[in-house]
Amino acid sequence: MDEENDDAAYQEFPQLTSIVGFVVINWSQIERQIDNWVMVAFNSCGGKALSKKGEMPKMFTGKKEFLGRCFQRLPLLAPFRDEGLHLVAEAYKISLLRNNFIHGTLNDLTATNGVFNFQRLVHGAKSHQVVSFSYALADWPTLEHSVSALLHDCGVLSEKLAATFLKKK
Repeated sequence: MDEENDDAAYQEFPQLTSIVGFVVINWSQIERQIDNWVMVAFNSCGGKALSKKGEMPKMFTGKKEFLGRCFQRLPLLAPFRDEGLHLVAEAYKISLLRNNFIHGTLNDLTATNGVFNFQRLVHGAKSHQVVSFSYALADWPTLEHSVSALLHDCGVLSEKLAATFLKKK
């Protein structure tokens, strides 16, 4: 390997860690907005009747399913239905990548042609399965735009729901 390739390889791992950090930090902000929607739907729009065991969901999959039911069925949320369902679907896509990044392990600390390969152990009740995935550094500009736009749009929906359903004291 020549010096130029060594320099590129040396820079790729820090790029990956920055990307993973960006996804994780922004995901926490996105999920906070989704938590806001869950609270509004549950406490102010009749969503408690659509919840499991009369409780607000805690894990993202439960929140996604709960909000899907709420945006589809609750008349008070009808004005926000299309926007809410769209944002929940987009958040789900980002959640899969975030989950892979968090639970995956790198096959090698060096990228191959700008692509990092990972494996993730999927835990089953009686056995585990290894799932492979990869991330190309070239996908960063698209990912950055998608995550940033999603965070913005989720915040906008939170503001609309708060303005509509939460009374200021």
